[in-house]
Amino acid sequence: MNKFLGFTLIMFLAFSMVSCGNGNKVVNRSITAPDAYGLNETARQFHGSYFDNYSGRPPYEYDAWASYDGDDDAYLANNPGADNHWAWPYRDVDLLMKWNKDWPEEGGWLTNHQWGSYEEDGETYNWDYFVKIVWVGPTPDGEDPYAETRIWGQFAIIQGVYNDQGTGEHGNVPIPGPNGFGAH
Repeated sequence: MNKFLGFTLIMFLAFSMVSCGNGNKVVNRSITAPDAYGLNETARQFHGSYFDNYSGRPPYEYDAWASYDGDDDAYLANNPGADNHWAWPYRDVDLLMKWNKDWPEEGGWLTNHQWGSYEEDGETYNWDYFVKIVWVGPTPDGEDPYAETRIWGQFAIIQGVYNDQGTGEHGNVPIPGPNGFGAH
């Protein structure tokens, strides 16, 4: 085995197992694999289709559909009614979500990174969108610095980035109020 391959194997093993000192006790946390839809609770991450995030797995068990495989006809033959689900139009959108241990409580944050492509005038264009959402607490009495970006009650969007080859749009989405990674 060459030195590079040996070093790579050692580094992989070191990074795939995190050892945390806890007094005299050592706690090992192995990173587990995601489920069929793309959810990995241990890593606090989802990576799959946008449709898969909202169909078939708890807490969204509408009809317990299988994970989307990319073949519409075969999928719908095996999962009748899936095309009536609100997220079906987004089945070809890739979604990577990450969150911290506090999500969705105080101190929690969530990032969504979505990407895909579309065709227009015989050309295929790629796009991607990134957003960071943080817990900001209940709406205060008086002035709310997050009034324009507040969503889901106690959360606010503090960063957005959008890129689209077809429209030429790229860069940060203007966010009023406290924004950016350093804002929260």
